[in-house]
Amino acid sequence: MEEIVSPEEKRPAEEGEPRPDSPLEEEEEEQGRIQALEKEKEELWARYIRLQADFENYRKRAQKERWELIASANEELIRKLLPVLDHLELALAAPGSEGEIKKGVAMTLEQLKGILAEEGLKPITAVGQPFDPFLHEALTQVYLPETPAGTVVEELRRGYRFRERVLRPSLVKVAGPPPPEGAVQDAEAKNDNGGSKE
Repeated sequence: MEEIVSPEEKRPAEEGEPRPDSPLEEEEEEQGRIQALEKEKEELWARYIRLQADFENYRKRAQKERWELIASANEELIRKLLPVLDHLELALAAPGSEGEIKKGVAMTLEQLKGILAEEGLKPITAVGQPFDPFLHEALTQVYLPETPAGTVVEELRRGYRFRERVLRPSLVKVAGPPPPEGAVQDAEAKNDNGGSKE
C-alpha cells in the first residue's frame, strides 16, 4: 500500500527557514561560539593589561612632576633667602659698634620676615586674645585682677600659620582664676615668716 504524504512534507525547505540540524553541525556551531568568546576574552585581557600599564605610567609621571614642583618651590625660596644670609655674614664681619651691628641685624630680620610673609607665613596674634588651644599652647596660668580669665597675657614664643594652617602654636601665659582664699593666706604667712617653718 502506498504511503500518503501531505503537501507540507513534500515541499522542500525554503531559504531562511530553520532546518533540523545534525549533531555534527550543532557541535561545530558550538565550537565556533566558544572560539569567538575565547578571542573576545583575550582581547579584553590585553586591553586590561594596557590600561593597567598606562595607569602605572601616569602615576609615576604625576609623582615625578609633584617632586619637581616641590623642588622648584624650595629652590625659589632658598634663592630669596640668600640675600638674608649675605647680610648676616656682612653684619658679623663688619667693624662697628654694637648699636650699628644690632641695627643691621634688625634690618636683616625685617627682610627675612618680608620674604617669609610673601611665601605665606603669618605670625599668630596671641597677647590680649582669648586662649585658643588650636592656636596657643599654654605654659602656665597667672592671676591678674584686671584681666579676664582665659586671656593670653604674655607670649613666650611666637606661633605661625603657613597658608592658613597652624605651623607652630604660640607658647603663652594665660590669665587664670583667682587662687583659693586659703592659698593666699598661706602664701602671705610664708612671706611674713621669711619662708621658714616654726
